[in-house]
Order: sequence, then structure tokens, then C-alpha cells
Amino acid sequence: MATRTKAEVSDALLTRLGLLGHNKIRSAIDSGQTADIALAADDPVEQASDRAAAEFLVPERRLREVWPSVRNQPERFQEVARRFKVSEIVVARRALDTRLINKDSFLSFYRDYQSRERGAPRPARRGW
Repeated sequence: MATRTKAEVSDALLTRLGLLGHNKIRSAIDSGQTADIALAADDPVEQASDRAAAEFLVPERRLREVWPSVRNQPERFQEVARRFKVSEIVVARRALDTRLINKDSFLSFYRDYQSRERGAPRPARRGW
């Protein structure tokens, strides 16, 4: 049995968390839901889970360190997503939650994201 390093375990966990979030958003888009899915949940347990996952994936302190260098770039969410190895929707939502962008900016990004996702070919699903 091969032993995994901490970095390998961390990468695997982040990949799975990212896939779960992406699948949740993809399901919402496919079912015709709007930006509501990307905004706060009503259930307090879901809200707490979302906050914990967001801090784990994109720690606020690190996001605030990176943001000034990308804030004015047209692809700022994609750039930060590459740095944190998460999806751009995670970064956009985190930027909203930490008040680095306002709700209008988030919704504008989200509408563009939805359009791109609807037009993108669907990747083959991996069995787990």
C-alpha cells in the first residue's frame, strides 16, 4: 500500500470539495435556477457549512493579500481561482462574502458564468 504525503491528501480533498461545489452549481444551472443558488442558503446549518468550506478553500486573509494585484484585471476571478486551485465561482462568491465586490458585480459575473457554462461541452464524468 502506497503512503500519501500530506500535500497529496490535501490536493485530493480540495479536488473533491471543488467537484462537489461545481456539481451543485451545475445542477442548479441545468435545472434552470438563477443566481439564487450562488447566494446565501436559508438554513443556518447550511450557512455555517458554507462559511467553513469557504474559509478552508479560500482563506480570507490570503484572499485579501492577493486581491489588490488582481482587482482591476478583467479575468480576476479566474486568476485567483488558479492560485487557490478552486473554481472561479468559488472565488467570486468569496469576494462577495468578504465585501471585496458588491452584489451587482457578483451577479454580473454570475450571469456571464452561467452563459459560458451552458455553452461549454460537458466533461465526461469520472466514477468514484
